[in-house]
Amino acid sequence: MVDMGNAQHRQFTILTNVPIGVYYWSVQSVNNSFIGSSWAPEQTFVVTNCLPLVTTLPAGDILCCSALLNGLVTPGELPTHVWFEWGTSTDFGNSSAEILISNGLNPKIAQAGLTSLQPLTT
Repeated sequence: MVDMGNAQHRQFTILTNVPIGVYYWSVQSVNNSFIGSSWAPEQTFVVTNCLPLVTTLPAGDILCCSALLNGLVTPGELPTHVWFEWGTSTDFGNSSAEILISNGLNPKIAQAGLTSLQPLTT
């Protein structure tokens, strides 16, 4: 189906709340007959100065009384301190030592080993 592009009649767009990362973009024009031009050469921009991205990953190495907590952190332009919190309720009640993650745009693994856990406890 032939239709106007996502920019409609605008000659610019504003991006907001863009997470940390490297972004690739290009542009294509469409004339009144809806015939598209070739795509312009690809360009990039980098977002480095916003809040770190953090993802909690599943725990691993779960044994009777121990487990390994895992997370993924993309810190951006500043080093980032991370830690894990855990417990038997949503109030958690326990936290790991802080882990310093060096700055950068690549996601980095954060891990904390737990010991002395009570068997058969969620």
